[in-house]
Amino acid sequence: WIESSEVRLPSPFCILGRGGFGTVAAGSFYGRAVAVKTLHHGADDARQTAALLNELRVLRYVRHPSVVLLFGAMIDQCTGGLALVYELIRGAK
Repeated sequence: WIESSEVRLPSPFCILGRGGFGTVAAGSFYGRAVAVKTLHHGADDARQTAALLNELRVLRYVRHPSVVLLFGAMIDQCTGGLALVYELIRGAK
């Protein structure tokens, strides 16, 4: 687990993307650029949380140059929900 105090999110948030399950925002983790994925809250909370937990279960063991690195999980202080912290990969748009 990552303590939420270890992850810095700029104010206002720098949103990298939004999808069906959640939002991804840029931040930093001990000076390293990260992407923080948080869930949308709504009617499918149980299904979304199960999908995010499955992602956590699988990616915590994956180490491959072609797969984004998962640093860990934390509790989002704004929502009280689960958030995943990934390395931030910058690429061409």
